[in-house]
Amino acid sequence: DGWIKLWGMGSARLTLMIVWAACVRVQSDWIVWPQRSLLFCSIEKVGSTSFSRMFNKLRLMYDHDIEVVPRGKRRRVRNINTMDSMGWRPADIRRRICDATWHKAVFYREPLERFAAAHASKCGGRDIAGGGNCFAAFGNRSISFDGAARTLEFPERPSAFSNPHWRPQKFACNHFVKRNLLQRCYQTVQLHPVDSFSQVVKLLSAIGIDVRTNLSTRVVVARYFPPRSRRIHQLVTAVSKGEGHNTGFQDVGALGGSSRLSQLYNQTRTLRAVLRAYAIDYENFDIALPRWAAARMSALRNEDPKLAARAATWPVEGGTAGTQR
Repeated sequence: DGWIKLWGMGSARLTLMIVWAACVRVQSDWIVWPQRSLLFCSIEKVGSTSFSRMFNKLRLMYDHDIEVVPRGKRRRVRNINTMDSMGWRPADIRRRICDATWHKAVFYREPLERFAAAHASKCGGRDIAGGGNCFAAFGNRSISFDGAARTLEFPERPSAFSNPHWRPQKFACNHFVKRNLLQRCYQTVQLHPVDSFSQVVKLLSAIGIDVRTNLSTRVVVARYFPPRSRRIHQLVTAVSKGEGHNTGFQDVGALGGSSRLSQLYNQTRTLRAVLRAYAIDYENFDIALPRWAAARMSALRNEDPKLAARAATWPVEGGTAGTQR
C-alpha cells in the first residue's frame, strides 16, 4: 500500500501496469527466426543486445524479404526478431517449444559474474543510460556493489528481480527455460566471454549457417562476439573499414576477470546474499560454482549452514559436485 500511495495510483491501475509490463517482457525475450525455425531465448546480461543486433544483421543478409531497419533506432534492435513483428502470441511459442522441427536455444551465465556485470554496467557508470535501471532495481542510481547485493536479503521489499538485468535467468522467456524443458527441448550453453565466438558459431551451424566458410557472416559474428584469434580480429577490422567491434559482452574482462570478481565478493555477507538469491539458477542450469567461491564455503558454512549445504551439491569449475567441502 505504501508503494501505491507513493506513486499516487490505485491498485487496479498498478495491476494493469504490471500485467502489461510482463507481456512486453515475454515478447522481447524471444528472438524468432522463422525461416531457420529458430527460437532463441535472449537473457539480459548474457550478450542480449549483441545477439539482437547480430540476428538483425544476419536476417537482413539471408532473408531478402525483410524490411530494412532504419538507422538511428538503436532502442528497437529487436524489432524484426520479436513475436510482435510476426504477429505471434505466447501460445505460438508454447506450441513450438518441444516441436522437433524447430531449434530452441538459450545461453546462460554464471550468476555471480552476471550480477557483477549488471552492477558495473547499470550502477557503475559503464552504461551511460544505465542509471535508470539501477534506480528501478535498487532505488539508487549509483548504489555500491555490497549495498546492491544486500538488498537481496529482504524479499518483502521491492526487489532487483523486477528488473530483467538482475532477474534470475530461470524466469526468462515466460519460464519456458525450466530444467525439465531444457533437458528435453533445448540446446543450452554457458556463454563465456573468452570463447563466445566459437559458441555462437556452433549455434549458427545448427541452423544451417556455416560461419567458417562465409566471410560476410564471419565478420558479422566476430563484430559482436570478438574471437580470440588475432587473424580473425585483423580480418574483421579490415573488412568493416575500421568500424571496430561491439565488445559489450566483454564486461568480465573490463571487470578484471575472476580475480576481480573474488575481490568484489570479499565480504561473506555479500557472497551469501547473491548465492542465496540465484541458487535457483545454479540448479536449473546445472552451473558450476567458480573455484574462488567454492574456496569460501567454510566461511559461508559458519554464517549460513543451510545455504552452504545446498551449494555443496553444485558442481565446481574444473571439478565435480561436492569438491568444495
